[in-house]
Order: sequence, then structure tokens, then C-alpha cells
Amino acid sequence: MINLLIINGTLHIGGAEHVISNMVHSFDMSKLNIYVCHLKEGGVVSQELSEQGFKVVAPPKKVKMNYLSALNLRALVKELKIDVMHTHDLGSFFDASLCRLLTPSVKHIHTFHFGNYPHRPKKYLLMEKLFWRVPDQLVAVGNAQKKAIQSTFNIPDSKIMTIWNGITKPQSDLLAELKTKQNSGKIIIGSISTLIPQKAIDELLEAIAIVRQSCPNIELIIAGDGILKESLQAKAESLGVNDLITWLGWVKNASSTVLPLFDIFVQSSHWEAMSVVVLEAMAMGKPIVATKVGENNDVIIDGESGLIVEPGDVKNFAKQLINLIENEQLRKTLSGNAVARYEKEFTAPTMCRAYEDAY
Repeated sequence: MINLLIINGTLHIGGAEHVISNMVHSFDMSKLNIYVCHLKEGGVVSQELSEQGFKVVAPPKKVKMNYLSALNLRALVKELKIDVMHTHDLGSFFDASLCRLLTPSVKHIHTFHFGNYPHRPKKYLLMEKLFWRVPDQLVAVGNAQKKAIQSTFNIPDSKIMTIWNGITKPQSDLLAELKTKQNSGKIIIGSISTLIPQKAIDELLEAIAIVRQSCPNIELIIAGDGILKESLQAKAESLGVNDLITWLGWVKNASSTVLPLFDIFVQSSHWEAMSVVVLEAMAMGKPIVATKVGENNDVIIDGESGLIVEPGDVKNFAKQLINLIENEQLRKTLSGNAVARYEKEFTAPTMCRAYEDAY
């Protein structure tokens, strides 16, 4: 049995936290004794994992100074007799790297989840540049991301590998107050996204304004919250499409409660690493229009299991949406192929077997 410590700064809602949750649910428990650690604070994910019987831990606060917090992690590693540390964010990467230097017998794997290298604050890039040699293995979640990381830090192929994210298929649990929308006869276009510049929801709104001219019988559901919510609502009003939009705000378990309502899933991002919500849409058999960012172009086979457009190309995004709205058979074809591709490449067990080999 390998004593494994999966570490993240927090265990709130987020892409890395979602991946961690899928991992612990799908690992081979006959091979691994798993602890999930938050360095700063817990959250929704840590609470759910604890309630499900998983071992969620935090380092003892033996040292109060933040820059010596690696000593707290080292104390936890020694107490639990950890063999392998697996980190998922910058704070845990830094602390575990120092712990690895202080405790050479413990192995360290780090997964990069950020998807827009080298466009990152300089202090973060400096930290990663100084310490990328310390972990025993680096992992990228996508091939495009891997190339960008290698180019940024001059990392050799022998040091970094790609392991695609994998998910457990969401279980449908429809929101009662939205059920009537599914029976309205409208085509429901949906986005699950944080309302931040990266996600380019403003361009999605512009595309919807174009689509409406040819296909008025549509509705857009946006599940998510963020700093741009008010400005995006104002833009929707100025474009004359606010009457088509339902702004749900943040929704717990949106992949189960909201995603099933969509006839078409859209992602308009300017950058991603490997999008978990795209995998969820594929698993649920949703026809997808997404931008060619991060790993989307490898995950989705353009024209076969979804439709890919260049980021920022609002007119083509609208064109592909109209194509899907007007062609029910195409929606069915993309749906079936998306599910088949998910089941072949992107399940949580597939991801976990690769990580188990790495451990």
C-alpha cells in the first residue's frame, strides 16, 4: 500500500478541486491509502469528501509564519508516514517542494492546472522556475498546456508527462423551477462558467444576438457568477437579448442540476487548460460549440463529437450555433459521438490508472 497525500491550498469549488474529488472516488483502494489535505481551509469539496468517509486532513499549526508553513506539512507527512505527495496548486507545490528537499525519502508529483502559460504573474512564474526541478514527476493535463509549460521553463520531456483529466458522469437531478423551460419548445443553449474575462461571455452574448436574427426560438441559460455579472447583464440589455437569458448565478452541482436542461452546450473561453465542464457536457451527450483553446481541439473531434471555432470569432461561433439549431440530426450525431469519446478516453478510472502508474 502506498500512503498518498493529495494536497491543495483549499478544497472549495474549482477545477483542481473537482479533479481531486473525481480522483479519490475512482482510485484503486487496494493499492492506495489516501489522505486529502487542504493547507489553508476546507470548503464544499472537503465537506463532501468527509461525509463520504474519505480522510480529509490539515497540517498542524506548529509554525505560524507563512513562509515556514512547509514545516507544518512536513510534520503531517511524517505523522501519516506518507510515501507520495501529489500537489495541485502553487501554494501546495511550493510547500511540498520544500518538504521534499527536507525529507528526501518522500516522493512528490505535481499537476499543473493553469492553462495560460506564460501569461501569469511574474512572482508565480519565478516560484515555479525555481522549484520545478524538485518534484520527482511533473504532470500537465493537456498536450497544448504541456508544450506551453515546457517552453516557459525549458523543462525536458523526461520530467513532464501528460495525463488527461477524467470525470465521473454527472447524475441528472433537474431543478424543479426550470423543468418547464425544457418543455417550452425552445432550443436551450447553456453555459456553465465563472463570469470573468477568461470566459469571454461578452462574445457569447454577441453571438446570441446574431443567432436570434435567424433562430428567434432560443433561450440562453448562464450558470455562474463573477466580477463581470453586472457589466454582462448591461451588455445583454444593450444587445437586446436579455429577454432570452436566464442568469442563474452560482449553482451547486450545476453539472447535475442544470447541464441536463441544455440542448446545446457552449464554451466561449479565450484560454483553458483542460476543461472539466466540457468533459461533463460530452458525458451527458450534449452537442458542443467550443473555442479552440487549451485541450479542446484534442478532446473534441471537430465536426464529429462537437464543433470548434477560433476564440474571438463571434460570427463563426454564431454560424455554428445556427447550424446546430437548424439541424436536429447533426445534434444527435454529435451527441452520440461525444458520449462514445468520453467513455473511451476521459473517464475518472482512465485518469486514475495513469496516476497510479505514476505513483
